[in-house]
Amino acid sequence: MDGTISKTASISSTAVTTEKAQKTAAELRTQTSEGPEFDDLYILGSFIILVVLSVSIYIASDYVWLEKPTADLISMVLTLFNIENYPPANPLPESLRGEGIFLEGNDNTPGIYIPSNNTEYWIVKACTGMQAGAILLALIAITEAPWRNKILAAFSFFIFLFIGNSLRIAFHLITTTILVTQFGMDPMTAFYWGHDIPTKIIGFFGTLFFAWVIERMGVPIIDTFADFMEYAWIKISWVLNKI
Repeated sequence: MDGTISKTASISSTAVTTEKAQKTAAELRTQTSEGPEFDDLYILGSFIILVVLSVSIYIASDYVWLEKPTADLISMVLTLFNIENYPPANPLPESLRGEGIFLEGNDNTPGIYIPSNNTEYWIVKACTGMQAGAILLALIAITEAPWRNKILAAFSFFIFLFIGNSLRIAFHLITTTILVTQFGMDPMTAFYWGHDIPTKIIGFFGTLFFAWVIERMGVPIIDTFADFMEYAWIKISWVLNKI
């Protein structure tokens, strides 16, 4: 009985916290007879902070510390599916390194060599999922919600991102290997069909899932994103009406 009461109280507390966060997020706009009226300074300031914070998160590190465990987990999954794989014998090619703020890899960037494909696959920064991850983490930071919720949401999201992204890449390499060994495709064509095409679909639904996880942690980032979109639509409509 005590366990049931405790569980009910916990659910109730979470619901109240989420409701408060959503109320606070709604304060940046007011409802008028002509539709929502936004606080221009707050919206524009929040958007600038979102952009700056997203870019800063992505370029702040080379993310080798994330690339290496990602490569290790991918290797474990490939081995589980009886796909022979080893670390590459060669360093990351210059063409994949990038430069400046667009630096994607260096001599420490890990990779995976699959003998059956006779191809080396590199886990560069873009492969960590931190492009979308930086935006979602920045959204968590600027969304009105208790800091406890934000910290929990960021931590939960990062764990889900690491595991989900590693499994995604493993899936792409397994699919690519099957296309090479079972259907006789050349490695580049197989990689296109095994990685380039499905990654767009998986990435879309993956982002929706991550947003749902963050929302469940009591941080209404979807409301924040919707406010940005609605504000942009209102301003665009205003400009078009003046033309």
